[in-house]
Amino acid sequence: MIRRIVAVLVLILCAGIFAGCATTSNPVSILYLPSAEARGGSGNLFLKVSTRRAVSNNTNSVRWVIGKQKDSDGNVTGEILAARSEEDMVLDAIKRELSAAGYSVETGSTMPKGVSKGLDLTSILVEVDETSGIPKVEAEARVKISMDVWKNGIVVKKLSFESKASDFATINRDRLPREMIEKGLSGVMNQAVPDIILALERNPPTEERR
Repeated sequence: MIRRIVAVLVLILCAGIFAGCATTSNPVSILYLPSAEARGGSGNLFLKVSTRRAVSNNTNSVRWVIGKQKDSDGNVTGEILAARSEEDMVLDAIKRELSAAGYSVETGSTMPKGVSKGLDLTSILVEVDETSGIPKVEAEARVKISMDVWKNGIVVKKLSFESKASDFATINRDRLPREMIEKGLSGVMNQAVPDIILALERNPPTEERR
């Protein structure tokens, strides 16, 4: 009986060590599927990203850090990496959503002069934190975007959206950060797409007052 108790204590101690001494995780890879059911978009839409992005000829030298790993006491034990930048994740999601809504989406770094319909993604935030313990791991993701909506060469609307997602897991713990980011992206897109369509298709092309 004593040996069994000792063995159990040793197993718990080892689990605690592995949970509390997490190293940098494998990069989180997002597979986003359109979830917003908004329709009514039409024509060409230019999608611009104006946030700062890292550039490297050697992709292995770029590390996209999107969050922290912590133990149950709140001590930072590692980093959460992403396979792509925050901008790329959001750009891919919103492009898929707007295409599904009916737009023919083109991307670029400079808004064309006199653009008939355009979006300028002025601010992008994607982050996720993970807390490991026994027997579960918890994760919380936050996605926030801001944009200018362009129509006939002028800004007609400024929009901002934010979504949070949190959950815990006792099995498949390594999947949790990815699932929370995907839920956060989905939450933002479900807010954003209907408002984008409304601004582009129904609002008069007058510059918004500041």
